[in-house]
Amino acid sequence: MQPHLDRIMTSLVDTPQTITEIPKQLMQDQNTTNMLDALRTVPGISIAAGEGAQQGDNLSIRGFNAQNDFYRDGMLDFGSYYRDPFDLETVEVLKGPSGSLFGRGSTGGVINEVTKRAGMTPVTAGTLSFGTDGTQRLTADIG
Repeated sequence: MQPHLDRIMTSLVDTPQTITEIPKQLMQDQNTTNMLDALRTVPGISIAAGEGAQQGDNLSIRGFNAQNDFYRDGMLDFGSYYRDPFDLETVEVLKGPSGSLFGRGSTGGVINEVTKRAGMTPVTAGTLSFGTDGTQRLTADIG
């Protein structure tokens, strides 16, 4: 399987990094509602609970802080906010030095969010979720 990154022009076997891909179907099967839930089962990722007064998706890859190592379709997605994976096709985790592919990043690696692409077939889908403490969530995908 070839990663969605245009920067990697070789086969996955020849890539000098460990790449873990989390497909849309797995995120749907696990009822993923935030990026940390999507990444929870990836080996080498540690989820932080806001230590150091940091907000947003706060995690580390292979022991290195990766809060600023998020990419969206290969472009830097800088910001301290909580990401919602409702519009993603897949999430790619590249473990290892990322400077050779991205020009920057921590030693631990990067997370690339691959967004959904437009297609020729009509799409109508949605979810409605309720939870404790007044949690409500509605998503719609119409195209």
